[in-house]
Amino acid sequence: MIQLRALRFALCSIVLTSFAGCTLQSSDTGAGAVPATPEEPEAVAPAEPVAANIAALTSTGRYALEMDNGGSAGWIQSSEDGGAVADVFVEASGKKQIGAVRDKNLVVRADFNVSPTFYNWVNDSWVDPQISRSGKLGRSISNGNSNSVPESLHFQGARIVSTNFPALGGGNGTGATASISVDLAADSIEHVGAMALPTGFGAPNFHPGNFSLSMDGIDPGGIVKIDAFSIASSVGPNQVVFPDLTVTVSNQSAVKWREWFRDFAFLGQNSDDKERSGTITLTGDNGRKLIIHLGHVGIRRLVEVPATATASAAVKVVLYVETMTLEAR
Repeated sequence: MIQLRALRFALCSIVLTSFAGCTLQSSDTGAGAVPATPEEPEAVAPAEPVAANIAALTSTGRYALEMDNGGSAGWIQSSEDGGAVADVFVEASGKKQIGAVRDKNLVVRADFNVSPTFYNWVNDSWVDPQISRSGKLGRSISNGNSNSVPESLHFQGARIVSTNFPALGGGNGTGATASISVDLAADSIEHVGAMALPTGFGAPNFHPGNFSLSMDGIDPGGIVKIDAFSIASSVGPNQVVFPDLTVTVSNQSAVKWREWFRDFAFLGQNSDDKERSGTITLTGDNGRKLIIHLGHVGIRRLVEVPATATASAAVKVVLYVETMTLEAR
């Protein structure tokens, strides 16, 4: 079994490091020592090419995914080396402290080809980042008119440490495709051979232009872009950090946003009951949806963006969010 310090999944990657065993032999170099007679090297059976198998499973391609608690979980887009990484611990005071560097990180990218089981795990990690899961990841190989997954990796004790969403809108039309990245830290991973092909999953791409944002009391139209954002989990009292959201709204649709900012930031109408709820909805080619429910949202910044030769006037707002949950439909 290969021990892995960290594993990283991408809607949604894996880097592994193996170490060859070494035998250290001391020699007596003191006076009168008799040089040892060289011996014929003992024949050793070739080692299983685990590193090569890992390399083959951590590059661009199509990968089958299984979850131990839910069977086949569909397909992910790709898997790759995420590089060395160190965990950040957050103390009760909010002070952040860097921890030990983990050897490697694994990044997996997926879209709407994965089942709700996977996204339920993502949502659970936003509530309790200590929740771990196990599963298998295998690269699909074409065999003439059919495909198979002749080898796979079994990861165990994997914990989600961040979920990373790409920028939505902002010129990314319905023709562009994207993925959501989910970073995992796993206790161990091993090469276990073949696995079954997922069935019942089509090829519904995730287009970053296919999204909507709704917010209580505000017209949902006119949303131009939501900047990329990440939900980070840490080990400590403040276990999950929900990010601010930066949203660009067309000038024609910004009246209610301006009013909310005036009341909330300048007039002091910012108690809990004045915070709002909302949703970000991502829609796949086949109508499947990922809905991010936003709770206790406040508006903390508003910037007027003047028109240019290539873009209309707009308003950019920054929202703080206290809670997020993820729903897969």
